[in-house]
Amino acid sequence: MKLDIFEISKCDGAKLPFSGNFEVPAQEFLGNLFGFPEPITVEGEIVNQSGRFFMTATAKTLIESDCARCGKEISKPVTASFGEVFTNVETTDDEMISFEGTQIDIDDVVVNNLLENLPEKFLCKEDCKGLCPVCGKDRNTEDCSCSQDTGDLRMEIFRKLAEKDEV
Repeated sequence: MKLDIFEISKCDGAKLPFSGNFEVPAQEFLGNLFGFPEPITVEGEIVNQSGRFFMTATAKTLIESDCARCGKEISKPVTASFGEVFTNVETTDDEMISFEGTQIDIDDVVVNNLLENLPEKFLCKEDCKGLCPVCGKDRNTEDCSCSQDTGDLRMEIFRKLAEKDEV
């Protein structure tokens, strides 16, 4: 989605409201693959402040990925509100995004902000039990009789001492 800022670049304080949607292919982020089964909807405005263009926006979409615990494919609605600063002069300021000409392409900025606002772990449900590390069964749908690892054997002496203190 390209925004033409030619008109607002002439006047300090001028605003350009925008809204629209665009499609995005699947994206890899932090080692996970995220799909976008429907277009991203975005709305906001850009304000010219002394040749810097401040964008505030809200983006919404549906994101598909795998649950971090059980691996089941899931879809969740995601919304992100964010702000960015654009400049068409050369800068070394990491807080500003450079562009050339009079058009700002916001697609990558919107997608990055949506992905950065995802929860740390993408889960099918908050209390997902995950997969059994021994047999691989989905603990959400079936029980297994596998013995669960009690941890590092080197720590066994401390567990025994703790049990004696409880008695």
